[in-house]
Amino acid sequence: MRELSRVFQGVLFSPLDVVSKGQTLVALWKHECDRVFSDKLTNFKDKKWFEDNLYRIMSSKFGEQVVDEFRALKEPIYFVDFLRDEIVDEDTDEVLEDAPKIYERVASVAALRQRVDDYLTRYNAQTGGIKPMNLVMFEDGQDTQGQARERSGVCSLWIATTHTLVLLLFSFCLSQLWST
Repeated sequence: MRELSRVFQGVLFSPLDVVSKGQTLVALWKHECDRVFSDKLTNFKDKKWFEDNLYRIMSSKFGEQVVDEFRALKEPIYFVDFLRDEIVDEDTDEVLEDAPKIYERVASVAALRQRVDDYLTRYNAQTGGIKPMNLVMFEDGQDTQGQARERSGVCSLWIATTHTLVLLLFSFCLSQLWST
């Protein structure tokens, strides 16, 4: 149940003006399911199983066209809450207002990398160069199959059951949203 609540918590982080279209809501929900469930899987086979079942259920609830649109994407979908800038006084460089934490979709992986690099550069400048922090932003861990360890079938069964509950609750909420 904790994972189920994490999916809904993630979906509820985005304000209504960010999730104004059904497609964006489905993308957010898919991102949260991937973040909560798929990221815990350690090998390509289990991740593929998860993705196939996710798309199968999405197809039955939202139609094959929605699934085709997601499969056609060249990059993964990410939602983050650090894309907005703080409001700074141009004359004094004083921060007038902290950056709002709006949970929204990232335009591209390149844009996300650039944003993270900007934060890292700013952090290193603020620390006075004592010992700069160097970070590497990795792509999805499924690319490093050699480091993966096998999971038992119990994990897959547990994820399938929990995932089905998430999909049922989500499809109900989405149908209520679209019927209004």
